[in-house]
Amino acid sequence: MAGPLGGQAVLPEDWEEVIRIGLFLSPTLVMNLNAGEGADLHNPTSSAIGLAVALAAGSAPVVGRDMFTEFFDLIRP
Repeated sequence: MAGPLGGQAVLPEDWEEVIRIGLFLSPTLVMNLNAGEGADLHNPTSSAIGLAVALAAGSAPVVGRDMFTEFFDLIRP
């Protein structure tokens, strides 16, 4: 059985940044976050919340920690 990916030296050093980019791009590419577009899926409030979460996922905090930092700490090799 193979060990964790970190032990196999197959993860790039910037793996967390790559995952953050994916977490940002997934909701913003799949769903139009503009309020009032796309079969009335979003109103101004839900659009702002969706964009805020996507931005938080895609950007490491400058100071302190966020829920994504906590997640990465749990899975860090």
